[in-house]
Amino acid sequence: MVRVRDRLLCSGGQPTKQEWTDQAVNGKLRMSESAILACLKTPVSGTLLARTRLSLAGWVLSREPIDQAVVLADGRALAPVTIAGDRPDVLRAHPAFPATARSFYADADLAAYRGRTVRLAVEFRDVTGRVHVLKPVLVSLAHSERPSLPSFAVRRLARSLLCKGAWRALLRVRADHRRLLSAGVLEPTLPAADLPPVVRMPRPSFGNVDQSLLRTRLALLPAPPCLSVMVLVERVSEARLRRTFRSLNEQVYRNWEFVVVDHGPRALPVPRVLADELGGVAAIPVHYHRGAGKIAATLGRAIAQSTAAFVAFVRGGDALAPDALVTAAETIASRPDAELVYSDEDTIDDDDCLFAPFYKPGWSPELLLAQPYVLRLAFWRRSLLLEHGVRDGFADRWDYDLALRSTDAAR
Repeated sequence: MVRVRDRLLCSGGQPTKQEWTDQAVNGKLRMSESAILACLKTPVSGTLLARTRLSLAGWVLSREPIDQAVVLADGRALAPVTIAGDRPDVLRAHPAFPATARSFYADADLAAYRGRTVRLAVEFRDVTGRVHVLKPVLVSLAHSERPSLPSFAVRRLARSLLCKGAWRALLRVRADHRRLLSAGVLEPTLPAADLPPVVRMPRPSFGNVDQSLLRTRLALLPAPPCLSVMVLVERVSEARLRRTFRSLNEQVYRNWEFVVVDHGPRALPVPRVLADELGGVAAIPVHYHRGAGKIAATLGRAIAQSTAAFVAFVRGGDALAPDALVTAAETIASRPDAELVYSDEDTIDDDDCLFAPFYKPGWSPELLLAQPYVLRLAFWRRSLLLEHGVRDGFADRWDYDLALRSTDAAR
């Protein structure tokens, strides 16, 4: 589980009052014999899929433990559902329903329904035999896995950027890719066999993490890769920066190095905060870089001096859950050909309440052109970073530019 700047890897979100109203009107929330209450957050009805793999996620309230859960496609069992960690935020949002709240997720293969519209639902059964079935959602599958480039999504993302520098940077990136497409250097889509080695991490554990279980998982790694976590300190409060450093101090994984790239104001005492929060972790090498010019130059020096195989960029204020690095190391060890490994994310406020989860799909070149969905949290192979580097002139979107260039080259 990885917390990323006001975002945490794959935990569910706290619904607002408006969400509760909308979901009740749409029939998404139903109570079965006052025992089970559930909500399917993704996918939404009317989703159009170009590929056959689909991730489902949501949460469930139940008075008794859930014994079995399954995804139904047109009324037939399609895939098992995993019941994950506790959801205290959901309990707080629905105090009139005293029960236990858990997240759930599932991965379904819809290859048999290509070119059709399928009704997907989730069926829950508790230990007493009570059954609750969520209202079905309609999902349509395209006939081909070669969708057109979503230029409308690129325009919508560009219009949402308020920073003038980021707007211009994104237009430059888009113009570069249009020239490459017109010249035949890039193709709009790629066959599945030619996809680059960009891998999504499996969803880690939720809620409180069992430290002994993490150590057991760590002991099973044949050759733990060396990782580097680079924290970019810019405009962030001291309290949030301490949360970032504290989350790194809680990592069970120990084969990694900690790099601080300080571009924050002089009034922010980064070295003192670093000493307070990580002073007791003697086994982890810590490197501090104070930048005075462009952040791209400082990052370039930090990457060049790193000795790790994979590098992750974490912005000040982000937070990683205790099993973040273990999960990343397991994924990298299982995929030696991986060039980029990324995770799901969620949002966390100053009171450590979670909301607005972002359950990401597998590798999609088209989706990356529309939004930078692989960036938080992502581990890059260091050789890939040395080859392409961080460029100036892209404001806060330098990482998006890096993702587009490096994944194009990795193909």
